[in-house]
Amino acid sequence: MVRFGGYALQHALIAGIQESRVIVDHLIPSANIGYRGDETAGGRIITIGGEIRDADYALRIEELRRRADDVARSLDLEDGSAVINAKVSTIEITWTVERGLTRPSYQATFFETG
Repeated sequence: MVRFGGYALQHALIAGIQESRVIVDHLIPSANIGYRGDETAGGRIITIGGEIRDADYALRIEELRRRADDVARSLDLEDGSAVINAKVSTIEITWTVERGLTRPSYQATFFETG
């Protein structure tokens, strides 16, 4: 189970972690080659996907959506790794014909903060 702040993300099925870097390019006047510098690590991008298997799925979607308020909280993947401070960026909810309208799946994207 994955926890974001005190909220448990229900039935998390996939987790993806992507590293990011900040590269800066500067044009140097009257030079053939510009300056390119690797400034710093940009933080990780974590994607969590799962299903909402609750009869009151509309309330669970709203609880998840309300977490996208630009506030950093602790993100615990509960896989033995360290707890991360992160902000939730986007939340995508999808319904499929196979699962029906009462079993939506979600995908939440988190950005690690310093």
